[in-house]
Amino acid sequence: MRPPLLFRAVFGLLTLLLLAGPASAGEPRATGPLSAPVRAAVGELACARYGVAADSVEPVARQSGAGAAGPHGAQRSVRCAPHASVDGQPARYQVDCRRDGERWRCGDGREVLSVQTQFGAVAVEPGSFTREQAVRAVRAAAASNRYRAQIREALASGCGLYVNVSARMDEVVDLSCRSGHSFLISFWCPQGDCPRLLTMR
Repeated sequence: MRPPLLFRAVFGLLTLLLLAGPASAGEPRATGPLSAPVRAAVGELACARYGVAADSVEPVARQSGAGAAGPHGAQRSVRCAPHASVDGQPARYQVDCRRDGERWRCGDGREVLSVQTQFGAVAVEPGSFTREQAVRAVRAAAASNRYRAQIREALASGCGLYVNVSARMDEVVDLSCRSGHSFLISFWCPQGDCPRLLTMR
């Protein structure tokens, strides 16, 4: 019989605190690769709240400027196992964690959906929008005959839905992608298919 999830989460946290402290001679406080037990404890800390295990614990991509985190820095991005299925594709949480002194702390997870398009699977974060809106926005961009090259590059990089403040309309959302491309998607379509791609910024 498996121990309750809360017990495993507490046990994982205690293990994390013991392994992350100064008594752990093989684990540097700020740099160096994480040992397998610490990776497991960080994954448990990040994903136990969602009732799933961690699929991976990876270094945060290097950033430029002050506070940059290299591959052996004290920041980790945890990908949790799927917690739901949306339109036949997995939905999971991505959680950012960082070492704070001798302890690890994890922020709130960002739900990431996988949406099937003619370009393949696209990762999208719904943010404050519904899962259905996120799926429909990605598929509207993928189906558009405008900006084909930019759309292909953008969707492959992963995207997120955001409120478009400048439009002053609840029906217009901003599909922003890691490639740097941003697309305005309208859910207000009195004469035609909906949603639809308005423009690229």
